[in-house]
Amino acid sequence: ASPSLGQAMRRVLLSPGAKPAGADASLGGKKLLALARAGFIDEARTIATVATSGRGNLEVAEAEATLSLLNGETDGACRRGASLSGGREALFWVRLRAFCYARAGELDAFDLTVNLLRERGALAPADEALFFSLLSKTPPKAMPPIETALQYAAYKAAGFEITPPLIASAEGGVLAAIAADGAAAPALRIEAAQQALAMGVIGPA
Repeated sequence: ASPSLGQAMRRVLLSPGAKPAGADASLGGKKLLALARAGFIDEARTIATVATSGRGNLEVAEAEATLSLLNGETDGACRRGASLSGGREALFWVRLRAFCYARAGELDAFDLTVNLLRERGALAPADEALFFSLLSKTPPKAMPPIETALQYAAYKAAGFEITPPLIASAEGGVLAAIAADGAAAPALRIEAAQQALAMGVIGPA
């Protein structure tokens, strides 16, 4: 990651140019999701707000849920997943359901969802530790590192302390969200801002 690569990514994803030959209608949603995950949160939120097409696109829905998780709007993310009419078995949505069930203390539904992830070989150790800790309301023995928006939301929902070493491998979206979080510890915000700046996700100002 470097500032120049981050800015190049931003320009490509926000380009008004013609789409590549053979690209289907899902391209817009994929671009929006990439913006959100990379950390260009304001741009992604603006596009999601003004978009008039693609509402049935799973990538658009995932981008909107990701933005909600990064912004601390966990209820909105859970509602977004519950309202899906199709594509509910995609791994992002199964993981989101596990998080939402753990947060709500719905043990039976949580167990079924976690078992589904296990059967598909898609239960990451960090997700497992955070989901079960969120359900039991007790910290894990070892605090797992944060990479995704969902893991960041799980830390916030459980009230676990986030320290700078935990975000060493975080996605740009998580770093940008932490840098903008006025309730976060100053040392954590500074670390997140420095990493996001080094990625070209935020500007020096």
